[in-house]
Amino acid sequence: MSALGEVGSIVALLVIASTLGKSQDLPPNNKGVPAQTEVDASVCKIAGDPDGFDGKLVRIDAYISRGFEDSTLHDPSCPEEALVNFRNATVTSPRIWARFADETGYEKVKGFAPLVKNEQLRQLRKILLERGHTGQMTRATLTGTFFAGKKIKINGKETPLRGYGHMGCCSLFVISSVERFETNYSNNLDYKWGDWNIGMPDGCYSEQMLGVPENETIKKWQQDSNEGRDAWHTDPRLTAEEYLRRLKAGEFGNRATGRTELLVPDKSELKPPDPSRPTETLTETGSTTYLKRYEYIESDRATQIIIVVTRPYWLEAVAASADSVIWAPAGSSLVSCATPKGSKKKR
Repeated sequence: MSALGEVGSIVALLVIASTLGKSQDLPPNNKGVPAQTEVDASVCKIAGDPDGFDGKLVRIDAYISRGFEDSTLHDPSCPEEALVNFRNATVTSPRIWARFADETGYEKVKGFAPLVKNEQLRQLRKILLERGHTGQMTRATLTGTFFAGKKIKINGKETPLRGYGHMGCCSLFVISSVERFETNYSNNLDYKWGDWNIGMPDGCYSEQMLGVPENETIKKWQQDSNEGRDAWHTDPRLTAEEYLRRLKAGEFGNRATGRTELLVPDKSELKPPDPSRPTETLTETGSTTYLKRYEYIESDRATQIIIVVTRPYWLEAVAASADSVIWAPAGSSLVSCATPKGSKKKR
């Protein structure tokens, strides 16, 4: 081989070696901004310091919730409080809206890494659609660009709103690549991030959310159960009964939110709920392996208390296993209903 040929071979080897030695940057994005080296983070860490991650290429492991007016990221290490407990929350709730890089037209952002279109992406989108039909989240490891947004002020006061997503609720995570996703989930756990939308029985016209335990209390119940105390938490009905008792005693506050009138009883043709149902009795009206719904009808039949208990996915990290996760109140409402003619409402 000539000296020139040897030099060429050496140069080629050096080029290959230098390429292998570099970190695996994503290709330049669709606006020509130079590629970035991804930063490992978590949803909880980003939620605690959104401005610190603004514009960065981030690799995260998160649960994705995709459904009606929802495309958000969640983390069992910092689970959301029930809606009625938001104001008292000591943990910053994640408010991160997720969009794939080919869905960003509405958000009008620039400088994000392009979407890697492959089989992983296709399969993730498929499972998101399937699990989204039942409100269940999907766990995935993703790389994307984070946009913190700017805090929105309303009437001169700062809010958690950041301008992206549904009604400007959130910061934004633009997904560029899918590393992996989970396909196996316990049938005994509720992978929703919130079960606060209780819904009203037929014949009812208004709803008022009631207080439920905060996450720290629920976590303590799980720890007690792990140590063999308060075994009633492993039974959904006993959990609902105990919660109802404490609710009536005022332990979780009385009426946590303003009244929501969905129908006007005097102007709506409402058929009263089934008059044969027993009053002052907790009746199961809905059931899955991870969620139970109960209704309690007061003696006047005009008032009902709806209780939903679930086995939250985020407790698996505290419990010994998914099968050991306890039942806990996820949501509750006081509803007003039409009454049979001749009956009197409580005042």
